[in-house]
Amino acid sequence: MMTSFRPNKNRRIKKFLLGGVLGALFLFFLLGWSSSNIFISSSVSAVFTPFLKAGNSVNNWFDKKLSYFKNKQSLEEESHSLSARVEELESAISFCQVLESQNNELREIFSRKDDQNYIIAFAVSRPPQSPYDVLVLDAGSEQGIQNGMEVTAYGNILIGYISEVFSKTSKVKLISFPKEEINVLLQNANVQVIAIGHGSGNFEIDLPKAVEVQEGDKVVTMSTNQLLLGIVEKIISNPSDPFQKILFRLPVNIQELNYVMIKK
Repeated sequence: MMTSFRPNKNRRIKKFLLGGVLGALFLFFLLGWSSSNIFISSSVSAVFTPFLKAGNSVNNWFDKKLSYFKNKQSLEEESHSLSARVEELESAISFCQVLESQNNELREIFSRKDDQNYIIAFAVSRPPQSPYDVLVLDAGSEQGIQNGMEVTAYGNILIGYISEVFSKTSKVKLISFPKEEINVLLQNANVQVIAIGHGSGNFEIDLPKAVEVQEGDKVVTMSTNQLLLGIVEKIISNPSDPFQKILFRLPVNIQELNYVMIKK
């Protein structure tokens, strides 16, 4: 009986053809789709053309999406840049307004005749940058500053005295320096007492309960040319204590004080 090998032979032929087709596809994609480097028959071209068109369509879709995201990112970056610019301009406007306000104040100060008795100095350092309850001014011995000179805010609020003098700078020890004592007058009650500094512009007075004091009363210096020291903010009274505590503070924010007037 003769054995037939035709089925096996057919399978080998099919495998050979399949391998050839796969090899042709591999060469096609390896070399690229170009008429200058590959020759493809019209029938093969007809087979692959739909796939190539589909691939182009997919590429175009991705290109459009990528372009969209790039444009969106560019717009967001531009928006952030504009926001930063707006903030910068707003800061510049605020700074100009502050300068204008300071210039107006200085013009008003210099226009008064009695200000010839004062030296104007700017605060270059203040608490908490400078030591506790100490101001550093941009004027010193070259500008006529001397130890012990009276330092005021706006010419009518006593804030301290010159404590150290250098050639171009000087230091002011605030009257609210901790445990610093100063003789004061409770204006409404017309009572002379001693106020003790508690730092940061705060003071305390111990006073007999018999003396009538109210919140809002003014505290001034004991001199012919009275200077304001503060306003009574709080009164602490204990039934078992014959004394009352009077708390007041400087009527000016030292952290925001830009210039002072030193009495010659």
